[in-house]
Amino acid sequence: MPAAEQSTLSIPVGPVRIAVVVVTYDAPPQLLEQCVEALLATTDRTTVEVIVVDTGGAAHRRLRDSGDAVTVLDLGVNAGFAAAVNAGFEVGLDDGAQVLVSLNDDVLVQRGWLEPLVDALAAGSASHLGAVQPLLVQLGSEPAEINSAGVEIDRFGAGSDRLRACPVGDAGPARLDAVTGGAAAWSAAFVRDVGPADERF
Repeated sequence: MPAAEQSTLSIPVGPVRIAVVVVTYDAPPQLLEQCVEALLATTDRTTVEVIVVDTGGAAHRRLRDSGDAVTVLDLGVNAGFAAAVNAGFEVGLDDGAQVLVSLNDDVLVQRGWLEPLVDALAAGSASHLGAVQPLLVQLGSEPAEINSAGVEIDRFGAGSDRLRACPVGDAGPARLDAVTGGAAAWSAAFVRDVGPADERF
């Protein structure tokens, strides 16, 4: 594909702006903090905004030491996962994000996790690629086992994680039926086009 056709995500000057939205509800001690700490250690703070959407009422107190590095949105009520993601995405879109990432509060990212997702969305923009998912690995598994390599939808409409409990080496790039909300990146243009998530979820 010619370079001129590769991306509609890039902007004339500077890198892609990204909003990472972490949804949390009454997370166990240190779980949310470890998630946010890993995010801050592996992302460029000049281009990545970390937004924690609190549906349990404690995140704004527990993250007070992070200062201005994290935006905490306190919903004051557990309105559900989809509503929380929508609220976080709205903040990111208002701040000019071109890529939106949803992340569970029990996910620990590693250095280099974000760039392939942004690159894949940029390279797939001409074919209208809307969302991508990283490989999720079960923490503490030895040898390493897959937690999710995307979501498969069966003939009854139920979803299940692809390659769950399989060796990490079994995973590779694939076209997915769906992505897991636990960790996925979305084109802001796609989100604007299809609208917010169904808040019945």
